[in-house]
Amino acid sequence: MKIFIVTELFHPDDTTTAHLLTDIATKLSNEHDVTVICGPAGYDGQITSTPLNKNIKVVRIAVPNSDKNSLFKRLLKFITLTFGLIIRVTKLADHNSHVFMVTNPAPLLLLMPIAKRIKRFRVTLLVHDIFPENVIAAGILKPKSFIYGGLKRLFDRAYSSPNQLITIGHDMEDVLKAKVERFNKPQNFSIIQNWADPFPETTQRVNINEHKITITFAGNIGRVQGISEFLDTFEMAGTTDVDFRIYGEGAMRRQLCERIETNQLNNVSYGGRFGKSNQFDIYSACDIGLVILTSNMYGLGVPSKSYNIMQAGKPILFIGDSRSEIAQMIKSNDIGFVFENSETTELLKFLQSLSISSKPDLIAMGKRAKILAQTEYSRENQLNKYAQIFNE
Repeated sequence: MKIFIVTELFHPDDTTTAHLLTDIATKLSNEHDVTVICGPAGYDGQITSTPLNKNIKVVRIAVPNSDKNSLFKRLLKFITLTFGLIIRVTKLADHNSHVFMVTNPAPLLLLMPIAKRIKRFRVTLLVHDIFPENVIAAGILKPKSFIYGGLKRLFDRAYSSPNQLITIGHDMEDVLKAKVERFNKPQNFSIIQNWADPFPETTQRVNINEHKITITFAGNIGRVQGISEFLDTFEMAGTTDVDFRIYGEGAMRRQLCERIETNQLNNVSYGGRFGKSNQFDIYSACDIGLVILTSNMYGLGVPSKSYNIMQAGKPILFIGDSRSEIAQMIKSNDIGFVFENSETTELLKFLQSLSISSKPDLIAMGKRAKILAQTEYSRENQLNKYAQIFNE
């Protein structure tokens, strides 16, 4: 089968999406003719030295260099990439082809149904994000705004166009089914969760405090991550037995660092940005990995960092909707702690209860988490599910 994978990010970019798509492409290339149509290498300035499977053909779309401080240049790059991807896939794919795409860049979702009708190829969509509901969660648009209403109608129809929809969580599938059900189009739904990166043998425990409990957040420090709200509760807890470490970049980073300095939070530290190559050093040096989603993020995303925390053998402290994918996984396997965003008092008591005597229980949870990451949520197990879809 001819498979065209259309994605903004791909090898050698050192991002979660690039790693996932590279793993999928590698798996499918064992049995199919795989061509990846993607953006230029070096997204966000980080690349990996891991070699790419030679069976995979890569077609890159040339885009103008963008200045992060220039909104116009960033927008120009985004538009160029989107139209470059759709033009190239329309040119290369035919009615015998299978197009596998992800939800970034978002405008590609609106253009792909047109190309599908013209070339009559089959489309499978891997849903990592749900538009435009996620911009509501981020506070960019208001639910009752005219712009949001128009975008929702456009994207609802776009999500109903693919032949196959793959979501990375049960909660996301619920939201997506409600989004497209009114169009009554024949579609297949599958759930294939993400997986952890391979745990490098060189990883060591660094800077761990054996006399305290260390909670670590590593990832995007954005508006929907809820770090500021967690820090509110952490400050109120006033415990001297717990350290809170933060790594990453994002819109709230500067504000966060200023708060740490201004309030003289001695048990809170910011460790800077990090690459995927040293994420396990970070997780190995903590006792609990923190994952947060704001209350309006139900079904709109599944934090892939959760699987890496498990792979590192650490329990997860999840704050968000208790019905969500990660929350249900934690509770059903006893590998961490779950609190609703509104359960501030309960979270406060939990933080105050942590002490050095908690470590044995945390270690036991971490062991269960690691086993789960290496069995049910292993890369091999999840990739076999993708292979099965394309072999049917």
